[in-house]
Amino acid sequence: MAEPERKKYVSGVSTDLKLYAATIYSELKGKKVNRALFVAASKKGGYDVSARTLSRHASEIRSGRSPFSEEKKSGRPRVLTSEEWDIICGAIFMANEEVNLVWVAVLIDELFDKEPSFSTISRRLQEKGLVYKATGRRGWRKGYCFNDYVVEYYEGLLKLRNLTFFQWDPKKVLCVDFCTNSVRLDRIFAYQLKGEKQKKIALEKPAYTNSYFACMTLDGTKMYRPVMFTHDPAFAPKRRNGLLSEEIQSWIEAWQLESWQIVYTKSSKKYCKESNDQVSHYLSLYRRQLANTRIIHDAGNSFKIRQKNETSLILADGADRVEVLPTEPHGEMSVLDNNIFAIAKNWWRVERTNMSSPKHALYLLYCIDSVDRDAIASCWRRNFFLDDQDLSLTKVEDLLRRTKGSRAKQDERRAMQRQYLQAYAQFQQERAQETQMNDSE
Repeated sequence: MAEPERKKYVSGVSTDLKLYAATIYSELKGKKVNRALFVAASKKGGYDVSARTLSRHASEIRSGRSPFSEEKKSGRPRVLTSEEWDIICGAIFMANEEVNLVWVAVLIDELFDKEPSFSTISRRLQEKGLVYKATGRRGWRKGYCFNDYVVEYYEGLLKLRNLTFFQWDPKKVLCVDFCTNSVRLDRIFAYQLKGEKQKKIALEKPAYTNSYFACMTLDGTKMYRPVMFTHDPAFAPKRRNGLLSEEIQSWIEAWQLESWQIVYTKSSKKYCKESNDQVSHYLSLYRRQLANTRIIHDAGNSFKIRQKNETSLILADGADRVEVLPTEPHGEMSVLDNNIFAIAKNWWRVERTNMSSPKHALYLLYCIDSVDRDAIASCWRRNFFLDDQDLSLTKVEDLLRRTKGSRAKQDERRAMQRQYLQAYAQFQQERAQETQMNDSE
């Protein structure tokens, strides 16, 4: 018996490139392109393929089959087929919990009763386009998924539109929120040798954590200035004249701030957390201007006053209307959370030096106060689809899924994700049918 032909494998060349070359040759063959010429050109391009291998790959493609077997270079079958890895990827996308290599290994053992190595899992997931990265800082409640997030965002927009919330004087439509000068969530990056442990550095933190309250109008007009609430004694007025220190006064003048934008309260605590009193204080500062306004904010307890069995919104006093943003997507709907505070904090991170200095804390107030009017108006238009009359779930999902790269690359990634989710859904359905049949027997 004749010995079967041994397949030639070219190391260092991805399967995608091999498939691309075979597909191009298959198309060009019908146009009488010389095979030897194509092979020579491929070698110059870095793909040293034999004429026989190229012909075999092209033949498989024309037959509608994959030119690559599920065998390894050693001849042993792969632990999982490509279709089974699609199912695993779909399960990863459906998971609403921390997913790591151990999690994936346990899943593979549960679904397919196989035990690939961690290196194999990592490599195969990378081939499928998945990478290991940090999750978002704003977590979701248990059982919540992306589709729920899109629907809640969409319904929140519909509610505001049905209430004609934005059909009002743009200077009277407001978004309010808090932020702090905490750096505990800042991500520090540094170069380190591959394979070595994470580098540890001395991270300086602010001595006092302050609360900053901001209010932004629909058209970006600077009618309301932010206020900083602090327990830092450096901002305590002097007993003799009630004024701040000369050093702080010099910073205030240099940044064109006002002394009343700094509110000091004596306390043994170093963290000045947002509170009802702070919202009430801001209302007292701008009571006349806030009359007859339409305000949106998150569902934070700082905006509420609970008396007996009733809860009232502090800023509703004198306002035309106050609306609370949906719980989960409020971080992306709010023009302050997304992304006026982000703009201000980016400036602040670049310029800050001595974290323990009160100047560092005051500088964040200046950064919030300096955000451009056009940037504010742009955030309103984007987050609330103000330039789009025909709102749809698809448009909301497109905004929430928006990532880096060209539109073609984004569409390609989404198609891959749909493929994986469909594979997992079909697998689950088939497994449920098998279980049902077994139970009936």
